[in-house]
Amino acid sequence: GGMGRGLAILYATFFAAFSVYQPRVMDQTPAFGFMVLVTAAGLFLAVRHEAVFLACAAILGGFATPVLLATGTNARDALFAYVLVLIAGVLGVAYARTWLVLERLAFLGTFILFARWYGRYFSEGQLEPTLAWLAVFYLAFLAMPFGYHLRTATAVPVGGVVFALANAIVAFGFAWDMLKAHHASALGFVAL
Repeated sequence: GGMGRGLAILYATFFAAFSVYQPRVMDQTPAFGFMVLVTAAGLFLAVRHEAVFLACAAILGGFATPVLLATGTNARDALFAYVLVLIAGVLGVAYARTWLVLERLAFLGTFILFARWYGRYFSEGQLEPTLAWLAVFYLAFLAMPFGYHLRTATAVPVGGVVFALANAIVAFGFAWDMLKAHHASALGFVAL
């Protein structure tokens, strides 16, 4: 409870320093850096204190950070690299704890940010790098539900299989939308 409120206050403080006051108290880069540190600290404290709610708050804050600090420019690679770091953080926490809710939140956060970027900035000239990022996210979320069970040699629950299927459907849906107009023949390869 108290640590979660503390995280929320820190996120709000750095957001306000960047966005609310004119002239700005803090530029985007330091505000972003401090919010990343808050997310990392939240995940560390969550694992240390076995506090799944705190981990969820940190992940939600982590995925909200690029939205809160958006400047209206196309920063695809920076945004997606940041998302990949968040996914790696979730994988690290998943290695220490079996909090499936974090995997689901990371999945939703990733594809909400992807869809938000896609709707605003995607163009045919960005096809290859966008498909590459989509493949990276797909592979990360394919590994996520199976990694713990492979490491511990335990059976994968039905929820993990459903999660992997949802991942495939979402990734293929984006790939289909990107390729349908000019590269429909590549969809068979993507499906494989």
